[in-house]
Amino acid sequence: MDEKKYILIIDDSTTSLKHAQEMLKDTYKLAMSKSGEQGLKFLKTVKPDLILLDINMPDMDGYEMLRELKKDPDTREIPVIFLTGEGNQESELKGFKMGAMDYITKPFIPEIVRSRIDRIIELDGLRKQLEGQVKMQSSQLESYKESSQRDGLTNLYNRSSIKQLTDTHIKQGGKGAFMMIDMDNFKGINDTFGHLVGDEVLIKFASTIKKTIGDGNYAGRIGGDEFVVFLKTVSTREDVRIIASALVSNIKKEFFNSYVDGVSASIGIAMAPEDGEDFETLYNNADKSLYYVKQNGKNDYHFYSEEASAGEEASLRSIQVDIKQLTNIIREQTPVNGAYLVEYDGFKKIYRFLERVISRTRQNVQMVLFTVKTSDEQVPDPDKLSLAMDMLGDVVGMSLRKGDVGTRYSSCQYIVILMGTDTKDGMIVTNRIVENFNKVCRVDGIKIYYDINNIELQGDNKEGDNNCV
Repeated sequence: MDEKKYILIIDDSTTSLKHAQEMLKDTYKLAMSKSGEQGLKFLKTVKPDLILLDINMPDMDGYEMLRELKKDPDTREIPVIFLTGEGNQESELKGFKMGAMDYITKPFIPEIVRSRIDRIIELDGLRKQLEGQVKMQSSQLESYKESSQRDGLTNLYNRSSIKQLTDTHIKQGGKGAFMMIDMDNFKGINDTFGHLVGDEVLIKFASTIKKTIGDGNYAGRIGGDEFVVFLKTVSTREDVRIIASALVSNIKKEFFNSYVDGVSASIGIAMAPEDGEDFETLYNNADKSLYYVKQNGKNDYHFYSEEASAGEEASLRSIQVDIKQLTNIIREQTPVNGAYLVEYDGFKKIYRFLERVISRTRQNVQMVLFTVKTSDEQVPDPDKLSLAMDMLGDVVGMSLRKGDVGTRYSSCQYIVILMGTDTKDGMIVTNRIVENFNKVCRVDGIKIYYDINNIELQGDNKEGDNNCV
């Protein structure tokens, strides 16, 4: 049974208080006060569901009392019903403008009094319910916004987020150091140990970066084995050297004597604002320094400003860097995402190409069809589906490697190709996508289904798995 609602009655008339008590005691919990000052003291410790407030009282009348209630954040939302012995329209209008919810005229008629009280309490309950829903939706929106700023695998910032953070810091006059960090020999790890071990290594690599740079600095994953860091807490080049040296050392130690051999870090560094006053410039210059490290033994760091300023060697290196930049653009047009997300027509061409690759290499390739539906059989809301599909696209893009391919197949379906992945690993990756989607998707009534199958040459078809999550 519902708990009785709590009503505070404020009236200087003892007769009126007793009458109200007899009329309401069986239905509500009651507290009574004979003055506005006494009522305000009571409200310091107890918050009733409703206040019955007499207008005509000495020292502090009902209007003054209501003004005090509206000033205090703790009491301004408590509904107030005025009690009056006068049927004055001007008096009622004044009370309504101040925020009173209703008027009850003396002498009291029990049925009318209880009816009006119940109606006001019900309206206030609806208000609280709506406010709760708005707060919950706002919280869900913030949660989705936060998740959309993060890389789905490592929980570091994604490219767009760290770009915004870096640009904002520099525009506000801040200085710092921008690092491009590349994991050495990552392709060999994936080829030798598989997709899942590669993911574990990336997570551990990211965690080491985060711990080494400390609080107050930004770390992000651009995609694959490429990471960036913006150090906004450093003041000198020597400070940067200390952190860069610690990064190289800590990553080497983290994987020393592990079953994954050869993990190290190469780091290119550009100083802000000397080497660039925005993310893109710093990114490009740090990447040139990273290339220098990769060409000179890896497992080290190098500053962009320490490049040779003249000579044939510097010119040749500059040309090589330009070619590398061009190659990166051709290879990957969407460096924000892990997977390569394309339009459906492009996806069909890639699929036909993969069939030719499979015919020659016989490598395992899984194809997953994700379907987003409402949980009931009714006609789905297009806006809900569109929002859910946008979320799914973000999750797919952040959860997979650059070698994987995805496309939006229809208004409610998404196709993903997992390269070099057997059935077992494919199911693990698929379940991870589903889990990440369910974390960020707060659209009521939406469920995600999937079908997964090994891509076979025509004539070699096998049955796949079909699931609803």
